[in-house]
Amino acid sequence: MGFLTRLSKEYGEVAKFRLGPFQTVYHVLNPDLIKQILVTKQQSFVKSKDFNLLKPLIGEGLLTSEKEFHMRQRRLIQPSFKKTHISQYAKDMIDVTMDYISTWQHDDERSITKDMMNITLGIISKTMFSMEFKDGYEIVGKPLETALRITVKRMRKIFRMPLWVPTKINREYKKALQRLDKVIYGIIEKRKNDTVKHEDMLGILMDARDADDGLGMSSHQVRDELMTIFLAGHETTANALSWALYAISKHPEIQVKLFNEVNSIIGQLTPKPEDFRNYNTLKISFMKHFAFTRHCISYPVM
Repeated sequence: MGFLTRLSKEYGEVAKFRLGPFQTVYHVLNPDLIKQILVTKQQSFVKSKDFNLLKPLIGEGLLTSEKEFHMRQRRLIQPSFKKTHISQYAKDMIDVTMDYISTWQHDDERSITKDMMNITLGIISKTMFSMEFKDGYEIVGKPLETALRITVKRMRKIFRMPLWVPTKINREYKKALQRLDKVIYGIIEKRKNDTVKHEDMLGILMDARDADDGLGMSSHQVRDELMTIFLAGHETTANALSWALYAISKHPEIQVKLFNEVNSIIGQLTPKPEDFRNYNTLKISFMKHFAFTRHCISYPVM
């Protein structure tokens, strides 16, 4: 962060630098230019080659796909995030979180990173597969953690051996991917034969149809999008929450405001999704004045 800050001060809103011997990086801070890159002229840009390293894990999901295929997948996935579905996801988030923290004891010393990993895994398992936390961890969480750990390790290496080279880490990686694929395709096939309609994310993705041609996703496409969403909703969210809580702990005055606000709004009652609109300190004071997004970006992965 220090380097990027100095870069912006010395060279302004657009700068170019080398990252290692092979990669050129453009550092863009101008909001209008960022909008052009991500929105208005996004067809003129391609994603970083680093995203290719994620493809063995998440395939051609929204995070890695490009151009027309990416736009088609976006159209198919958008129904998963309608207001009615978001409301149900919010209820699931509350139920999973309340169930998890109900086991906490006063004065416990806890690893907040592990807790956030467990909570987000429980939430994504529930909203995506209608699984409880224990089932989600045993069935999906374990093989995904192994595959993700090796993926990150590979991404951090300057020189990477191709996957076809039978190194120890490559063999372990392939084994983890095979186990993960067996699990995910097994869930998809079981759901195909299920006569009960499910309103979880898997069910919505499997029922989605393109407005132009009426076609849905193949099992392979469903698998890729499930892995993409699972990745985004699990570790990424857990790290953001962990650093957010760390940031709050560094500002006791905000911490007190948050505690008082939560107590005044819900007291001893169970939270409801609609309560969130009343949390002014959380939404305004913390998000604005303590730069939540900046904290999440500037702190490392735990």
